[in-house]
Amino acid sequence: MSNARKDRVMPEGWPMRRERYEELVALVEPDARGVAAVVGELGLGDGAAWLTRWRAAWDANLASCDAAGDCRIQLT
Repeated sequence: MSNARKDRVMPEGWPMRRERYEELVALVEPDARGVAAVVGELGLGDGAAWLTRWRAAWDANLASCDAAGDCRIQLT
């Protein structure tokens, strides 16, 4: 339900280039969509809402990037 390390481990975030983070999101997003589908199909919760929260986390991390493409990636 929550990440116990969120505010304790690297609260300022990990440095990462925007391009690399976008590559990582593109890598995991298909699996996240699959998990969301299973969650909904099995009646374990609202898969669409679950995926929406992940997309919001990805977008928040992308919003941390400066004009030079340097980002601070936060745990979710």
